[in-house]
Amino acid sequence: MNNNARMYRAEILRAVLGPQANTVQAADVARLNQIAERLAECETAHAALQAKGYGTSGMPFIELVCSVPERVRGKLVNLFRGTSTLASSYSDVSEASERRGLH
Repeated sequence: MNNNARMYRAEILRAVLGPQANTVQAADVARLNQIAERLAECETAHAALQAKGYGTSGMPFIELVCSVPERVRGKLVNLFRGTSTLASSYSDVSEASERRGLH
């Protein structure tokens, strides 16, 4: 788990259990870590896409992903396919955004 994921884990614990919360109080630490890691992955992907010139400052991640051309999205899915769950998440997000007319 990287530092960003640890930060998210701590923020989630404090938001749910209060300012003195720690991981001992969590019912499912493994799941909490998965959620924190997913948030950290999304932050990294968001920063990488913006560094490549996609989206605008302050743009929510879902809007940023939807603004990326389709050919680039396919490359991103392939890139993250073996290393994380970001690829499957993108598929879910893509389908949801198509239903909402964001594409």
